[in-house]
Amino acid sequence: QRLTLRSRAEDDFDAEAPLTIVDLGTLMHLWLSNIRNWEDKDKTLQRLIDGGQVTHKQAIEMRKQMIGLQELISHYNHNDWFSDEYQILTEQDIITTSKNTYRPDRVMISGERTIVVDYKFGMEQKASYTRQISHYCELLSQMGYTNIEGYIWYIALGEVVAINN
Repeated sequence: QRLTLRSRAEDDFDAEAPLTIVDLGTLMHLWLSNIRNWEDKDKTLQRLIDGGQVTHKQAIEMRKQMIGLQELISHYNHNDWFSDEYQILTEQDIITTSKNTYRPDRVMISGERTIVVDYKFGMEQKASYTRQISHYCELLSQMGYTNIEGYIWYIALGEVVAINN
């Protein structure tokens, strides 16, 4: 009957060991949650390094991954997701009247258009992810947002899937 907690401090990572898929996904998610537009990516990564959340070696791998992410978003014609066109809300809580809390990865608002995106780093698509995004869209609609689009960004699979509401 022992509880063990694992921190995500730099000391937890072996500086010589390659990043596991889970660790890379966690670090990439952290990076993406702090990026407003593509121009932010380098200074944001440097802040994570300076704050001890990412090692220099990890940053090298993360930069390689980011190139692929930018190409993927460009392929799906969603470069505007990382532009100054939108008000960006990342990792912001939505608290319901029943006191439940939900936290979409990225919500983008521009005029009458609202886009919600959740990042998935695993190697499979799940129906629960689709329900999750649909629920986020429903919550945003209840909050008065209109023209809501929902997407799941399967980063490891190289796919962006639109969720029809």
